[in-house]
Amino acid sequence: GLENYMDPEDCQVCADTSTGLVTSVVMSVITTFPTLTTDFLRMYPNYDVNCQKVFGSVVSFLSFLLSMYTWLGYANQCFVTFNTENSNWVPFWANGTVSLNENAPDTIRVYFQWTPGVGLICLMAATFLKLVDITIMCLIPAPR
Repeated sequence: GLENYMDPEDCQVCADTSTGLVTSVVMSVITTFPTLTTDFLRMYPNYDVNCQKVFGSVVSFLSFLLSMYTWLGYANQCFVTFNTENSNWVPFWANGTVSLNENAPDTIRVYFQWTPGVGLICLMAATFLKLVDITIMCLIPAPR
């Protein structure tokens, strides 16, 4: 039944994209640890030096780029393919089963829209929190 509402090749493209983005997510998570360490070290005046500031800013920026790559890659290659004009209407029979014939006279056409799930929302939030970290890291001066 799913092939009646979307192209099965889109499923494979999304699966391939998701597999490829795993490396980007793992690297983004790995680069978060040095960023957190730098953030904690900069709380103490003896450890708040320019090299920590630069290192923290650069690693945070790399982590941000990896997160953006992951987020935009999934959004452009998976999520967008689900919301096409043809795939948002599903015909149902009166008893609730899906009709395979879209033009049957006694069907009820139901409109639906794909929405981002918890994973995509968390990925977006984490990406934008990295921007906050970069901004704060650059704005707070190192002591002289």
